[in-house]
Amino acid sequence: MLLKPRLILVHGAGRDPDDPVIQRLAKPLDDALEIITPDLRSTENASQTGWMERLSDDIGDAKPDDILLGHSLGGSQLLKWLVECQQPNPPKAFFALACPYWGAAEWEADEYTLGHDAAEALTQIGLLSFWHGTADAVVPHEHLSDYQRKLPFAEFNSLTGIDHDFDDQSLKAIAHRLRQVALS
Repeated sequence: MLLKPRLILVHGAGRDPDDPVIQRLAKPLDDALEIITPDLRSTENASQTGWMERLSDDIGDAKPDDILLGHSLGGSQLLKWLVECQQPNPPKAFFALACPYWGAAEWEADEYTLGHDAAEALTQIGLLSFWHGTADAVVPHEHLSDYQRKLPFAEFNSLTGIDHDFDDQSLKAIAHRLRQVALS
């Protein structure tokens, strides 16, 4: 029996692995991917070091077929983990949904901010794919533009009228893209 690639889904702040965004995204993919949803609630008030240690403990070393996806704070933490905890086998892809860009106006938090070398470190990953709705009232849509400037080689998807929790149609499009990447 062939092993399925892992899809590691990391929830945002104030959420848990049963978060509707995570579950609505995972459901149509469980036939093609091994779905892993670590419970990171205990890290919400942790230092950046605490987040990095917990992600390393829960994910272990990334595998070349892994796809990592984070929603909101979970996305920015996964991205920071990928930069700071260089993997011997970088994952196939990283997807960020409504991911805050730390360092943007009113989002200053030095310990969460990506370093100047982030772009170089992230080129080892097969695909970086960012998804953000224009109607997001939690993480401003402008953060997508900040990532475009920082990581011009990544894939960017702006979803008109979509809020922080996405809708079924946008999650279906993301799931379709995830499946494409998994099967490529």
